[in-house]
Amino acid sequence: TAATDAESGVDHYVIYRDGVVIGTSTSTTYSDTAVSPVTQYSYQVLAVNRDQFAGPLSTATNITIPGPSLVELPDATTVRIIFTEALVEASAEDTGKYTFSGGAVSQATLTAPDTVELTVPAFAIGQPYTVTIDAIATISGMLMPDGQQVGFEYRIAEGNILREYWTGIGGSVVSDLTNNGNYPDS
Repeated sequence: TAATDAESGVDHYVIYRDGVVIGTSTSTTYSDTAVSPVTQYSYQVLAVNRDQFAGPLSTATNITIPGPSLVELPDATTVRIIFTEALVEASAEDTGKYTFSGGAVSQATLTAPDTVELTVPAFAIGQPYTVTIDAIATISGMLMPDGQQVGFEYRIAEGNILREYWTGIGGSVVSDLTNNGNYPDS
């Protein structure tokens, strides 16, 4: 509800995030750039007229800044990123919106409304990697902030042996593999 009357009108708005004043605006728009992805915030506004009388505080509106919520590695060349909300397909499948620390992203595929699979160069076991995500549009109309990062390390589940270690090794028992000079000691 605007704090206005015929003589004084609205002078400015006071913006609250989580109950704390974060700024003012002379227009009906405000951009809060000091937020973190995948975090919910509660916003309220009050209008102040030119006589400096404030109207009532608005009803709270809750907003979650969109971003990546989970990373999975289904195989040695795929990064699956699950986001907090559904994505615009053209934006999500633009490989230029992703930077992979291990090389170029050759393909980005929207496999579910909130899930993107990136095809990347093969991971090295135990090597840490980062994917940086820039400005992906969501179905709700929000644009993810630039520079969101997800980090991960490629590991083989304990008790599993990569097929690559078996290649070219003869024998029929596990000791034939583990006693071979090509078998890693880790």
